Amino acid sequence: MQGGPRLRAALAALGCLIATPVLAQQQLVIPPGQERLLGAMVGQGDVELAGCRLRRAAIQKGYVVVEYGCGAKGVPTRLVLYPANHEGEVLARTEKFAIAAAGDSPPDGLAEAVAERIRKGERRWYWLEVQGETGAGAPVEPTAPLPPETAADGGELDPELVALFERGLKLYSEKRHGEALALFLDLAARNPHFAGALGMVVANLAPTRPDAEAVARYTAKADAAPDDLLAQFVAGVAAHYSAHYTARTPEEKRRLYETAIRYLERVRPAFDFEPRTFIYLAVSHYRLGHQAEAEALIQQAVAIGEHDPDAYYCRAEILHRTKTAEALKDLDTYLEMTEKFRAAGGWVADTKVARVKAMQAHLRRVMAGEEKLADIFDPLASDTPTGGPPAPAAAADAPVAMPPPPAPPAPPLPVEVVVRSPQRYGQLVVLVALGMGLLVAVGLWLRRRKDARAP
Repeated sequence: MQGGPRLRAALAALGCLIATPVLAQQQLVIPPGQERLLGAMVGQGDVELAGCRLRRAAIQKGYVVVEYGCGAKGVPTRLVLYPANHEGEVLARTEKFAIAAAGDSPPDGLAEAVAERIRKGERRWYWLEVQGETGAGAPVEPTAPLPPETAADGGELDPELVALFERGLKLYSEKRHGEALALFLDLAARNPHFAGALGMVVANLAPTRPDAEAVARYTAKADAAPDDLLAQFVAGVAAHYSAHYTARTPEEKRRLYETAIRYLERVRPAFDFEPRTFIYLAVSHYRLGHQAEAEALIQQAVAIGEHDPDAYYCRAEILHRTKTAEALKDLDTYLEMTEKFRAAGGWVADTKVARVKAMQAHLRRVMAGEEKLADIFDPLASDTPTGGPPAPAAAADAPVAMPPPPAPPAPPLPVEVVVRSPQRYGQLVVLVALGMGLLVAVGLWLRRRKDARAP
C-alpha cells in the first residue's frame, strides 16, 4: 500500500466535499483514521496472499480499490471492497465487507485469501451511516467530513468522541447547525487532530452565513485568547464566508478576506494537517488578487487532499483566469472523480455537477472568443437579483462552499436599452411628450366631431 500518510491524507480530505443532506437515503461511508487497520487487513508489508502481493490501494468515500501483483511477473489484479450490504456480484463476503472483482477475474483463491485475512482484523472496523440528499434546490454548503481517527497505537476508537461526532452529525443532517457547531467546537477543542472535527466545524459554521457582527464576535474571542488556535481558525473561516456570502461591496469583501487570511495564518503550522487551512487561505488570497500566493497554497491543499474532487474545483477557480486550459482539466478531474463515486453507488448532487458543466461551457466559450469572462465563482451579494446574499444550491461535495453562479440576466426590453443610455434618455422624453401630445390632439378632434353631430 502506498504509504500511510497518503491514505491518511486521502481520508482526511474526504471532508472537503460539498453537501447538505435534506431527507435522504442512507449510505455507508468510510470514516477517516482506519487506514492502518485497512492496510493490515489487505496485506500491507511482506505478505503473500494466494501468490499475490499488495501493490497499492485507493480509498474512496464508500469503497476501497485494492491492487495486487500476482505470479512471478506481478500481473496486476484489482479487487473492490464494498460494505457487506453491497448487492452486486461478489467473490467473497465477510461480516463487514463484500469483495468483488474490478475487471478481469482474479487468480483462484485470492478473493478468499483476502477475505480470510480481513476476518481476522475487521472487529475494529466500522462503516459510518450517513444520509445523502434527495431534495432539489438545497443549499451548497461544506459537507460533513467523516469521523474519527484511531489512536497512534492502532487501539480501539475512543467511544466517547465517536458518540459525540455522531450526535453532531445527526444534528447537521437535521440542519440544526447552531447546536451541531457547539458540539463540534467541543470535539475540536478536545482534539483538533480528531479526523473530521475541523471539517464539521466548517460544515456547520458556513450555513449560519456569518455577518459582520458575527465575525466581530469570533475575532474578539480569538484576540482575547491568542493561544487558542481553534478560535483563530473559526474567526478566519467565519470572515471568509462572510465575505463570500454577505459582502455587498468590493471594499467589504476585501476587508473580510484580509481578516480571514490574518487569522488563518495564526494556525500554521499547527493545523497544516487540515486541507481547509490551505483551501481557505488560497481562495482568500486569490480573491484579493494575490495570484502567486494563491497558487502556491492551493497546490499544498491538493497535495493533502489529492482524492478530494473539490480540491480540484477550488484550484480551477484560482487558475481559470490565468491558466484556463488547466482550470478546465481540473473541472474535468472533478467530474470524473464524482462520476466514479456515483458509479460505485455513492450520492452526488446533480445540481453541483450541472453547475460545474455550465462553468466549463462558459470557460470554453471564453477561450474561443465567443464570450467575455464572467464572475462565476464569487459574485457580490448586491449583484444577485434579490439584492441579498447569493442563493445557495445543492452540492455533494463541497469546501469550500462556492455559491452558484448568478443566473444570466434576461435580455433587456427595448425601452430598457434606451433608458440605460444617458445620450438617448432625452430622446425618450421627447418621444413620450410628442406621443402624449398626439393623443390629446386626437381626443379633442373626436370630441368636436361628436359635438357637431349632436342634435
